[in-house]
Amino acid sequence: MSIDEMRLCQIVIPAISTVERLAWEVRHRAQKLVCIELTNNLLEFRLRHEKRPSTSGLIRF
Repeated sequence: MSIDEMRLCQIVIPAISTVERLAWEVRHRAQKLVCIELTNNLLEFRLRHEKRPSTSGLIRF
């Protein structure tokens, strides 16, 4: 919704500092979500493709 539309609908337009704070908060949350998703995906990938040491050489008869 544009500023003109907000004025026509008599919607109170927030101060620029409020909009900037909101934008910062949205950006911060998005970055956290991206980090969480990347970390989860990397962990899953590592667990699936990690070579586990063989235990067959540890036991000798």
